[in-house]
Amino acid sequence: MYRQTVLAFLTWFLGVSFVAGQGRLANLPSSPAAAGASCSRVGEVLGRNVFAQTFLLKLDDGQMETVPFSRWTEFLKISPNSRSRNPREIEPTDIRPGYRLCVLLDPSEATARVILVLEPVRALVKRAAAGRD
Repeated sequence: MYRQTVLAFLTWFLGVSFVAGQGRLANLPSSPAAAGASCSRVGEVLGRNVFAQTFLLKLDDGQMETVPFSRWTEFLKISPNSRSRNPREIEPTDIRPGYRLCVLLDPSEATARVILVLEPVRALVKRAAAGRD
């Protein structure tokens, strides 16, 4: 009986967390203009150090900033030409210089909680010319 109660509680708890997570994803910005209004930092990736868990960003105002991330940071890629508008999860090693990032910092602003990745337009043009989506 105890095992069934614990299993039922875990199922309920995980189900609520999953539904809450889906709601948060649905509220993420869907365009670069919307991203700028809701992000802590927005800019172009100039460099990355996966071992130090940082990205070097050139912010829209021209300043440079190092953005730290952690193993709990979510990396979501938004592709403007994708058939589905849902962001897909990626690894930090998939982020290249030239990509634009929308960084949502944690409440203490110590590390990134969520990083939205937007491919540069020139990469999309090259992929379209090659016939890939």
